[in-house]
Amino acid sequence: MPAASGNFEGGLEWESREGFIGIVAAAVKEPDLSPWHVVNAISVVGDVATVQVEDIWLGMHYDDTLTLLWHEGRWQIVSKVFFLRSAG
Repeated sequence: MPAASGNFEGGLEWESREGFIGIVAAAVKEPDLSPWHVVNAISVVGDVATVQVEDIWLGMHYDDTLTLLWHEGRWQIVSKVFFLRSAG
């Protein structure tokens, strides 16, 4: 099951959790201690939720949709679908 999916630089990204973590680790030399993000929407139905987050990562403006599942007493992210906004 993919953990992160979206269109990026003309191609489809369809990464497993481990693959996505590897991409992030390779791209980030030092963590941003105060990243910009805004939660635009939250929907909860029983033990399933979606969260829409707008953020800037490595200078790129994204809209991320996260799916979460309540499991073992906490919300856990199951997947992420992202949209990269154009620079213009």
